[in-house]
Amino acid sequence: MTTVFFRHEESEPDILATQLQNLVISDQTNDERYAKESVVVMDIFPKITRDLVHDIINPTELFHLLQNSSIRNTFTEREKDMFESLVSNGYNECDVDFIYKIVWQYLPKPRCGWQTFPENSDLSVGDDLQRIYLRSKLFYSRPRVEILGEEFAAWFKEFKDVAKRIDIFLHKQADETYLCKISNIESNKFDESYIETCIEKARQIENMQVGRTCRSNETSINLYIGRSGRKCIDRIIKEGNENLFQTEIEDIQPNRIVLMMKVKAQTLKSKDQFMEKMLKLLLKVLIPEEENQFPNSTIDTVIIGFADRITLENPPSQEELVKYAQRAEGI
Repeated sequence: MTTVFFRHEESEPDILATQLQNLVISDQTNDERYAKESVVVMDIFPKITRDLVHDIINPTELFHLLQNSSIRNTFTEREKDMFESLVSNGYNECDVDFIYKIVWQYLPKPRCGWQTFPENSDLSVGDDLQRIYLRSKLFYSRPRVEILGEEFAAWFKEFKDVAKRIDIFLHKQADETYLCKISNIESNKFDESYIETCIEKARQIENMQVGRTCRSNETSINLYIGRSGRKCIDRIIKEGNENLFQTEIEDIQPNRIVLMMKVKAQTLKSKDQFMEKMLKLLLKVLIPEEENQFPNSTIDTVIIGFADRITLENPPSQEELVKYAQRAEGI
């Protein structure tokens, strides 16, 4: 079983602040449905999150609380800039991921806990913040753009239900409600140029970098990817099915895609054989030939987990992984 972890960098706030055409439509293209979801995720969700969090904890107070916290050691350069802006500009420069990262311990706890989608009956502010956070991550991590009409309708119903509850909590005036804004996005007509803009913005965010998480009984290998996660997954499945492995998508979660790769042509009797075959496939599908140099100066991480009969009681070291990868590449 191979688990590939992705993370994204959220877009700047208000990137989609533009006037929409106020026309009711009877039919929508797939691209238009995708663009409409992207506007909610990239523009409305960050605004809702900032409003809610500001009501829970003052940004200046949060800045001083975290000033000497070890969490600052985990910040990226962009996150450091967002953190420094808390005093001068509140949460206005912070994206959903960063707000969740620094504020979650001060938020009302979702009934089902963190990292789990709330049940339909879970209607607290903490539950709705959890929905926003996980829906955002799920939107960016989906390995496809196709959105069926039923799926689109279900998502927007959930968006509007969340917005209605939050409007009540924030005492929003009738002409300022998030419910009204999301309803307008759902019903308004998007012209072709605006659809292209939305999709391009979403794909820029979706061109994810691989996270560096390494968990128990799993082995990490540093690889350069440099393209969208969806394209990588498509190539893994295509190349895997044409070669040694039968590859299927086992599970899709926010920031994680689990592939079940079964050996179909022969039995790999040793750890070395398996590592070399697996890494050769990953290197082939994740790195374009013109960029195919290992190790590469741009380092991301792929997590390789082992299931069923393939186990590693003593996972290889980073040096051993480099050796396996170099052998797989014929270096």
